[in-house]
Amino acid sequence: MGFLTVAGSVALVVLAITTHEACHGFVADRLGDPTAREQGRLTLNPLPHIDLFFTILLPLFLILSGTGSCSRCSRAPGLSLRGSRWPKCWLSEFS
Repeated sequence: MGFLTVAGSVALVVLAITTHEACHGFVADRLGDPTAREQGRLTLNPLPHIDLFFTILLPLFLILSGTGSCSRCSRAPGLSLRGSRWPKCWLSEFS
């Protein structure tokens, strides 16, 4: 693979993960959980979503060892049910 192919793939993965996590925070905020907003996660800036272990070290280790890739690659958002407008049973649908 060429450098541009790898760089483009990395850029697209970072954009996808950042958008995905920002959307989680937006939905949680709309449903009454202000944690993502309070932690500054309602942004498309990838820096607030990066976790040293799950975003950098684990994928690097898996790639270098030839094992594969990981499914969880960003910092887990906090959770607060105070003021939530949805029952706890819906929690699995939005996390």
